[in-house]
Amino acid sequence: MATCRWCGKGGFLQTVNRYGFCPSCDKAIRNRIKGLLQQVKDAAAQAEQAASAAQREAIRPLLSQAMEAVRQLEELRPSVPYFRSSTAEYAKTIAETLDGTAKNPPAAQPSGGKTSAVDNAMAAIWQAKTSVGSRREQRRGAAQIPVFPAAVQGFVPAGLAQQTPIVPPPHLAAGADPCPQFGQVLLEQEPENQEDPDTVSLYYAGRHIGSLPDGPLRDQVNASLDQDLPVLARIFQWDGQEGGRLELCFYQSPPKSGFRFVCLEHTADRQVQSQISRTERWEPLSFHWEEASRRYLVHNSRGQTVGALPPREEALLEAGEPTAVFYQANQAADGLYRAIIAILRPRGGFRR
Repeated sequence: MATCRWCGKGGFLQTVNRYGFCPSCDKAIRNRIKGLLQQVKDAAAQAEQAASAAQREAIRPLLSQAMEAVRQLEELRPSVPYFRSSTAEYAKTIAETLDGTAKNPPAAQPSGGKTSAVDNAMAAIWQAKTSVGSRREQRRGAAQIPVFPAAVQGFVPAGLAQQTPIVPPPHLAAGADPCPQFGQVLLEQEPENQEDPDTVSLYYAGRHIGSLPDGPLRDQVNASLDQDLPVLARIFQWDGQEGGRLELCFYQSPPKSGFRFVCLEHTADRQVQSQISRTERWEPLSFHWEEASRRYLVHNSRGQTVGALPPREEALLEAGEPTAVFYQANQAADGLYRAIIAILRPRGGFRR
C-alpha cells in the first residue's frame, strides 16, 4: 500500500512516483517551485536594472517579497529531491540592492579576500576558454548584455552551447507573450514522462515554452543535472510558435591542477615596459620561441611581448604549450617593471 510522503494519503489504489509523491502533490509542488523561482528571478532582474536610489526604493516591497520566496524555496529543498535550482546568486543580488550596496561585483576578487589568487585565475581561464562572457563589451542600446557567471556554487564553466533549438509544445497559442532575448529559462527534467523519460522541458516566467530536442546535447544536460551540476539557460532568439533558440552554459568542478607563479626576465626595453604596465590581470598569454636569443618570449593577447621565460622554467613547456595568464607587474627599485605570470600545470606533472 503506497502512501504519499507529502499529503500522507494512502490506499491500495494510491500511486506515488519515485520520490514518494502522489500525482496531485507532485504537480502542486512543481508548480509552486516554478512560481516562487520565477518570482525571485524577476525580482533579481529588476534589482540589476535599478541604477538609482529612487529606483531601488520603488521596488523595495517587491524585493522583500522575493526574499520571502527564497526562504520558502530553501525550506522546500530538503523535502524535494528534484529541486536543484540555486537561488544563491539571485538572493545575493536582491539582498545587495535592499542594503543599497554595489551590485554585480567582478567574478575575480583580490587574493586578500575569501577567494584565492588561484581560484580567481581558474575562473578567468575557464571563462576565456568557454567564451563565457564573450559579449561583455557588446551593448544593446544603453544596457549591457548580460553574461553567464564565471562561477556558480564553486563550479566553473565547462562549455557553452549556442543556437540550441527549442522544440515548441503543440499547445503554444499564436500570439502568446514573447520571451525576451536573454530571458532566463528553467530546465526541468521529466523522469516520469512515460513517452520519453529523458525529456527536458523549458519554462519561462512560469509557462511551458518547449523542450530540448533529442540528441547529444540533451543527454549532456540530463547527465549534468543528474550529477547536481549547474546548467544555466537563457533565450537567444524567440520565434513564437516556431520555437526559438537557447544559449546553455555547463558547469563542472575546477580541474585538479595547480599554478606555478613565474617572474619573467626583465628588460629595459621601453616598448616591453609599456606593454607590461598595460597588460590586464588574468589576460591570456602565449609562448613564442625566438631563435636569435634562444629563449621563449611571452606575449599578451594582443601579441605584444611582456618578457622572457627564464631558462630554468622551460621544462614547463615540455608537454606542449600550457595555459598561462598575466598575474601582476611589480616595480623594482631600479624603476623597471617585472611581470609575474601564472602557468597552469597538471597535478602530478612537472614540479620543482
